[in-house]
Amino acid sequence: MADQASAATSTSREDLCTSLKLVVAIDVGTTYSGYAFSIGERDKKIYVMKQPTGGAGNQKIPTCLLLQPDHRFHSFGQPAQEHYYQLSEEEQSSWLYFERFKMTLHSSKALNREKEIEAANGKRLSALTVFSRSLEFFKDSAITDICRTSRTDFRADEVTWIVTVPAIWEEPAKQFMREAAYLAGMASPDKRDKLIIALEPEAASLYCHQLEIAERNEAGAAIMTQIKPGVRYVIIDCGGGTVDCTVHEITEKRHIRALQAASGGAWGGTQVDKNFETLLTNVFGEENLRRFKETQPGDWIELISCAFENKKKEAMSPGRFLAVRIDPLLIFLREKGITPEQMVSACGNPKITLRRGSLRIEHDEAIKLFKPVVDKIEEHITSMVQRINGLKYIIMVGGFSESKYLETRIRTAFEGQLRVIVPHDARLSVVKGAVIFGQGPNSIHDCRTGFTVGIGTTQPFIQALFIIFLVIFLKIAISFF
Repeated sequence: MADQASAATSTSREDLCTSLKLVVAIDVGTTYSGYAFSIGERDKKIYVMKQPTGGAGNQKIPTCLLLQPDHRFHSFGQPAQEHYYQLSEEEQSSWLYFERFKMTLHSSKALNREKEIEAANGKRLSALTVFSRSLEFFKDSAITDICRTSRTDFRADEVTWIVTVPAIWEEPAKQFMREAAYLAGMASPDKRDKLIIALEPEAASLYCHQLEIAERNEAGAAIMTQIKPGVRYVIIDCGGGTVDCTVHEITEKRHIRALQAASGGAWGGTQVDKNFETLLTNVFGEENLRRFKETQPGDWIELISCAFENKKKEAMSPGRFLAVRIDPLLIFLREKGITPEQMVSACGNPKITLRRGSLRIEHDEAIKLFKPVVDKIEEHITSMVQRINGLKYIIMVGGFSESKYLETRIRTAFEGQLRVIVPHDARLSVVKGAVIFGQGPNSIHDCRTGFTVGIGTTQPFIQALFIIFLVIFLKIAISFF
């Protein structure tokens, strides 16, 4: 009787999980990461992770992982940042703090399981460990969130997991993420169907094609409508590390058909960060900046990941300054007997000044931080648009698409040709779309790969057989004459 009751309970639980179809999507981004989930096919609501601090703004958290000296997990996101800042210099030398590590997989030409990532203190650790610990954090957080929302206990093996990756990544990098997910306990090689690797621009497209867009009807009145079947559009996923571009079309059954293979490059928002770091080096000296990063890594992370990151979204109108708080760097320099004001004056650029703890950069000079990156994005979109006829929209998603300068440049470049759309929650488009993809993977009707695959066969040359066939062929040929 006990065995029968146990079997009945197991069957009913499997039926419950099958009917609910739990889907969790995880987006590990270069700068910010997060997850979203859905509970059941009837409940169309997509739940997005909440900030640990309870804020209502950004629903993603910084991509920062902190491990203890013995490599055990400590924290992820803002708690990792704050705890690392509070460690003494001696403690920081033994703890392992990683941030913005996603691009390691994009830049690695010979990626393998032995690949290592450098922590903030210079120590190195297996990339598989770094990614699997990060995914494990999101897995555990999502399961807790699902149980709290549904008021039912669920296990990780009862969930369909979606992990998003850039479409322009090489196949070894995508396989690497799958193995990291296995190590995180999301699925296993014998249960591969429980884990789906989704391409970020395709996921974003699934989300955006359901959005309502303001259009004008025949009478000229504004109405809200979804993208209509037959419409073609460019989807641009502007992330922190990479920019993915592809062209999609909505079919009559409201599926998505890819018209081009995804393409792009490492033109994300972190490239602007590198340009800002170069500016700081030119102003305060390479050796001073190097010592600041080595001795006060927490302050350096806060300067780039917080102070400057928030400024990248602002509109930069002529006559306005880009003002970035650099107090920790100024304190460091003064403690070394260096006068920052003199260094700023001596850098030879009157468009850069120092005032009340902020480095003030005039508009023309600030544009130089963005222009080389945005030029590449605009040039690539232009080449794509020229190859496909009948395009109507350019849809920009991803965190970097929230940059007002980037948005303005793209709108200006294609004014009168294509309508540029930036969804209100552009930063969440990929992770929400990945949930939709998990609910119905067949929503992507046609795909375009970056490579073609063919099979060629041949038989070994045997001289005796060749002579026999040649004689037969000649006899047949002679008989016709």
